[in-house]
Amino acid sequence: MTNKYKNVIGMDIRDIKLVPYNPEWADIFTENKQYLQEILKGFDVQIHHIGSTSIPTVPFAKPIIDIIIFSPNLYEINNRIYENGLYEKDDYIKSDAPRVVDPRNINYTYNFLHLRSSNDSVDRLLRFKRYLIEHPDKAKQYAEIKAVASEYHKNSLSLYSYSKEEFIMEINKKAEELYTK
Repeated sequence: MTNKYKNVIGMDIRDIKLVPYNPEWADIFTENKQYLQEILKGFDVQIHHIGSTSIPTVPFAKPIIDIIIFSPNLYEINNRIYENGLYEKDDYIKSDAPRVVDPRNINYTYNFLHLRSSNDSVDRLLRFKRYLIEHPDKAKQYAEIKAVASEYHKNSLSLYSYSKEEFIMEINKKAEELYTK
């Protein structure tokens, strides 16, 4: 039986382990985006690759593809995704970010972050990504923070995430000032 907590490199996704940036992550996202567009055909959706796997200037990341689906039809989107066998929620994942496992056996684990019709939240995440891509020095600093956090909190996603919060808020503020004028 396959371990549902293992991803393509055999890592237990409940552990906080960082690996070097892999340019194939963009291709994995594209393939999954096409599949999602197919199953969500007819719905008004935006699908984006976010998180460190989407930022080539961040030298390492948890090898989990984060995908955000934005839609004003969240209830129907949730149902369609569930009907296609993509949901597998675990207690260590925040309730607003259900863990989703691809039943097509692409052998990669990824998150969907369903944000209601809050385009502001989507924009904030995309500004953060853009800022780190355009500011490699800040991306490197972010990677260093992630490395320390992953060492100290290797078994706690919430503490790992909390350790990055101050830096993320700082970058979000700079990105908002830079990109929303």
